[in-house]
Amino acid sequence: MGYSRAVKSSVLKKVLPPEQRSIVEVSRETGINDQTIRNWIKQSESGNLPDGSHESSPRFMTSVRRRSAVQEMREDPSKSACRRRFQTTVSGACQKLSS
Repeated sequence: MGYSRAVKSSVLKKVLPPEQRSIVEVSRETGINDQTIRNWIKQSESGNLPDGSHESSPRFMTSVRRRSAVQEMREDPSKSACRRRFQTTVSGACQKLSS
């Protein structure tokens, strides 16, 4: 799953100084896995914190992009791995396109 830079920054502000809240506490509060938060801390310390909201992440796709992805998957059967990845996220879009 991809999280936006804003979400990552918000979470990191809670677990890094000056707040220094418990990772487990912030994990429970936000619903973000504690290991994910630990990974973000390591990436932040190394200066390599990627933005997860790229357009390939179905969670952050516009409805037009989701429909386009669904159409591409229907037209090209070789994209079955892609289909599995997007299946739950775009299932609603698939149903709308079918009707």
